[in-house]
Amino acid sequence: MLSAPMVGEIAKNARMSPERKSAVNYWFRHIWEYCWPLYPGLLFIKIQLNKPLSAIVKVQYPLTIAAILGGLLFILRKIRHAPGDHPRRRSLLKDLGGILGALWPVALVAAFAYRFERGIRLPGGHLVPTMFAGQSLTMLFTLIVMVGGLLLVHKRLNRKRIIAESMTLKLILLVVGMKCLGQMITVCGAARGIQVFFQEQNLPELPVIFILPFIVGAITGYTAAFVSITFPLFSLLLVPDARLAFAFAGGFLGVLLSPVHLCLILTREYFQANLGKIYRLLMLPALTVALVALVILVTGGGL
Repeated sequence: MLSAPMVGEIAKNARMSPERKSAVNYWFRHIWEYCWPLYPGLLFIKIQLNKPLSAIVKVQYPLTIAAILGGLLFILRKIRHAPGDHPRRRSLLKDLGGILGALWPVALVAAFAYRFERGIRLPGGHLVPTMFAGQSLTMLFTLIVMVGGLLLVHKRLNRKRIIAESMTLKLILLVVGMKCLGQMITVCGAARGIQVFFQEQNLPELPVIFILPFIVGAITGYTAAFVSITFPLFSLLLVPDARLAFAFAGGFLGVLLSPVHLCLILTREYFQANLGKIYRLLMLPALTVALVALVILVTGGGL
C-alpha cells in the first residue's frame, strides 16, 4: 500500500476523520480503472470480446470523469485545514515536472498501445499495417524499448529481479485461463443460448447486464473475475459499446463496494477506520458513476 501513507502524510494537518482519509485513499486510487488502457480490466475485455482498446476507452472515459467529480463533491468538499495551519505553496510547474518525470514510462506504453494498435495512418489517410500493429505486439514492443532504456539509464537496477517479479506464473496462467474460458463459452454456444433465453422469456436485458457483473464483482472483489465470468456470457448482449460501459460500471462498482476487496481491507486497517462509515462516504460517489453509466446507455455513448 503506497498511497495510504501518502494520504496520511498530506492529511496529517487537516481535520479529517480516519473514515474520510480511508475514503479519499480508496476512491481516488481507482478512478482511472474505467478508461486507462493498461489496467487489467480493460485488457481482459479486449481479450474476451476481441474489442479494440480505443473503442473501450472512448465509451468509458465519462465514467472516470464521473468518479473524479463524485469524489470531489462528496468526499473532498468537506475537508478543512486545522486552525493556524498554512500549507506551504510550491511551484506548480516544478510539481508537474516531477510528476511527469515519474510517469512518462507508463504514459509512453499507454500512448503507443492506444495510438498504434491497428497500424500507422499516413497523411493521405491510408492505414499501413506494421509489424507492430495489433494491441499486444504494440504494447510488447513499447515495453521492450521502455524497459531497455530504463535499464541503460539506471545501471544499478536489479535487472533479474525486475524481470522475475513482472512476469509471474500466476499472471500468465490468469490470462491464458481467461482466454480459454472465453473460447469454451463461444464454442459451446452459451452466449447465444443466453441471448435466446432472454428473448423467449421476455426478460429485460439491461438490468441483468448491470446487476450480474455487480454481484460477481461484490462477491470476488476482483475486476478480472466479473469480466471473465460474465462478459463472455453476455458477449452478444454488449452491443453497442454503450452497453459494455454500462455492464463494466456495474461490475466495477461491485468490486469497489466489496467487503473482500483487498484495497479496502488494507486501507481500513491502516487508518483504523470504521467500515460502515467508509461505506456511507462511498455511496454517493458510486451513485454518481452509476447515473453517468445510465446516461451513456441512454445516449448510446454519445457524450
